[in-house]
Amino acid sequence: MSDAIANPLIESVAADQEFWEARAKMAPFSSGYTDPSVEQLEWNAIQRAIRTYAAGHSDPSVLEIGCHVGYTTKKLHELMQPSHYDALDISPGSVEMARHYSERHGYREVNFLTASATAIPLEEAACDLLFSIRCIQNIQSADGQADAFAEASRLLKPGGLAVLVENREEELGRLNRLREAADLDPIGQPRHTRFLVWSELSEQVSRDFEVVETNFFASAYYFGTRFAKWLNPAEEATELNSPHNLFYREMIQGSFRLALGPALIVLRKRANKGVR
Repeated sequence: MSDAIANPLIESVAADQEFWEARAKMAPFSSGYTDPSVEQLEWNAIQRAIRTYAAGHSDPSVLEIGCHVGYTTKKLHELMQPSHYDALDISPGSVEMARHYSERHGYREVNFLTASATAIPLEEAACDLLFSIRCIQNIQSADGQADAFAEASRLLKPGGLAVLVENREEELGRLNRLREAADLDPIGQPRHTRFLVWSELSEQVSRDFEVVETNFFASAYYFGTRFAKWLNPAEEATELNSPHNLFYREMIQGSFRLALGPALIVLRKRANKGVR
């Protein structure tokens, strides 16, 4: 029997890597979304955030954490044409596929590397812009998620931006309270995720970053498709392209006051949190 003391964070990272290695072997070149409407709403929100907040970063250095097979990498690289682009994933298989697709689709300038978002082998203040598109929620411990935010702070230059798309436990709980009131089954989290608990992270985030924007870019769509349409479901209600889904997708998401679904969070590195 080994006398070694188990390290839960190391064990969690190993489990994450094993899961994504298995996914990489069967992953198509896609975002991984099963609902194309949410995927489109997400990309619209990301593009708007880049146009609004990143315009002052001419010729930026970009870091993407959790690139998977490089689908979002391609879209971000084409949109921004940055001077330098690092993209990392915890899964060697995913990184191998991302390199393959980068050759196939013509964005060879990206530097892909295998690393955990909790320990990134780059120098401090290495990037102007950092992206996490549903990555931090795949770290299955609170300590690991906190470490990922600490790494984001370490790697961003003062005044640099982090653009995150993550699901949070608070919004899932709000949705499930609505569903419970209507005798609908709760919606769970995928087994490989731990949605962010913002109350655990807000103090750390506020210390290192200014929260520039929090945008629940699919809130009306989630209200309609995950709750309202099931109050009187028609036969076609289960179809993703049903009239119900299309109606709620076309609503003005940002004006819908009930925060539901994934959040786009824009953070600016505080100027007094420089290179240590």
